[in-house]
Amino acid sequence: VVGGIKVSGNRAFAEQQIINQSGLRKGMTVTVPSEDISAVVNRLWLQRYFQDVAVYVDSIAPSRDTAFFCIVIQERPRVSAFNFTGVKSGEKKDLLERLNFRRGSAFSDYVSKTSVDIIKRYYKEKGFLNVKVEPQVKKDTVVKNAIRVNFAVDRGEKVRIKTINFYGNTDVSDFKLAKSMKKTKSAKFYNFFSSKKYNEKEYPNDKKSLISAFNEAGYRDARILRDSVYYIEEGRLGIDIEFEEGPRYYFRNIKWTGNSVY
Repeated sequence: VVGGIKVSGNRAFAEQQIINQSGLRKGMTVTVPSEDISAVVNRLWLQRYFQDVAVYVDSIAPSRDTAFFCIVIQERPRVSAFNFTGVKSGEKKDLLERLNFRRGSAFSDYVSKTSVDIIKRYYKEKGFLNVKVEPQVKKDTVVKNAIRVNFAVDRGEKVRIKTINFYGNTDVSDFKLAKSMKKTKSAKFYNFFSSKKYNEKEYPNDKKSLISAFNEAGYRDARILRDSVYYIEEGRLGIDIEFEEGPRYYFRNIKWTGNSVY
C-alpha cells in the first residue's frame, strides 16, 4: 500500500504537479518491482520535461504492508536564449515567428528536431534545397541550470530550375503548359522575368494547374502518369512530367428549357 509520495530534484515544477502526472496515489496498492512502477517512470518520461526519472521505495512501515515512495527527477535545463548564425536579420525575425520560442522553456530532442525541420522548410521554400541546420547547445555560465541554444544555418546555393520537359501532350502545347505553372518556371526565354527557384510547397499546386490546362482544352480525363525532379548540374534542376491525355470531349447538343420570351 502506498503510504505517501515525495519528490526530489524538482525546481520548475511543483511537487504535487509531478505526483499527479505520475499516477501514484496514496492508498493505492502496487507491486514492487512491477509494471506499475515502470508505468510511473514512462508517464513522467513522456512529458519530455525531464532528462532522468527514477522511483524508489524510501521507507517501509513496521507492518510491512505500507511503503513510502520517492520520485527522483532531473529536469531538463531551461533555455535562457535562442540565437541563429548564418541568417539575415529579416530571416531571423521570420524564423522566430514560425518557431515561437519562449525563454525558460525546456529543450528536448523533440524540440530540437522539430525546430530544425521548420528552419529547413523555411529555406526550401526560398529555393535553398541543400540547407543544413546544426543545433548547438552551450551551458549558460550566468543562469543556473540553463542553456543557450544556437542554430547554425548553412543555406548553401539557391537551387534553380533549368529545364522542364513535358511528354505525352499532343494538342496542348509545351508553351501553354509551362505558362499554366505559376511558381515553377524553367530558364526559357519567355520566363526571363520570373523566378526560377524550385519551391517544394508550390510544385504540387502547379501540377494541378497543368491538369486544368488540359481540362480547358477538352481533355477532361487527363492525368499525370509520372514526374521526376533531378539534378542536371550543381544548383540546377530538371523536371520531367509525363501525361495521359485521354479522349477529347465536345459538346453535342445544347437544349434550353423555361424560356418563353427569348
